[in-house]
Amino acid sequence: MYLLITEVTVHIDGDERSRTHPGHGYPARDEHYQSVEKFEDHEIDKLIEKLKKLEPSRQRQKFTVYKATESKIEFNLQVKID
Repeated sequence: MYLLITEVTVHIDGDERSRTHPGHGYPARDEHYQSVEKFEDHEIDKLIEKLKKLEPSRQRQKFTVYKATESKIEFNLQVKID
């Protein structure tokens, strides 16, 4: 499986009150977060198409692709009373 992690920046405009009365209201800000998409091994073509469609004009958009394997964890609990 492949994981596509995209770093996204969203600009949020401040409200009018913060512009007319500094210190009040909600100022403009940028919020940063990561988006994660999972692609199975047989979906490699979908991953490649997705990478081609990433907007090249957005200089601040960064991405990373990881090859991941799923781990199977097994627990065994044994209780012995003598």
